[in-house]
Amino acid sequence: MAKPSHLALVEQARSLDLAFEDDELVLSLRDGEVWASWRDGRAAVPLGEHDSVVAMMRNFIRQSEVADSLAKRVRSSSLAN
Repeated sequence: MAKPSHLALVEQARSLDLAFEDDELVLSLRDGEVWASWRDGRAAVPLGEHDSVVAMMRNFIRQSEVADSLAKRVRSSSLAN
């Protein structure tokens, strides 16, 4: 039997209702759209199409890493003076 392609597996995953949770925030994938909801009962908010949200999240993480790196440099520089 042929092994399913990566693309076929991604499409199968997108067809499912998936949820990724932390203590307060729940990110869910419903019909290719990412939704954010909260355990305190606030209404769910659509974040957008899966690929767009993933790209935005990766960009946010890169920006956060740059900000952390710059903050460390500033702290190191001020301690050295």
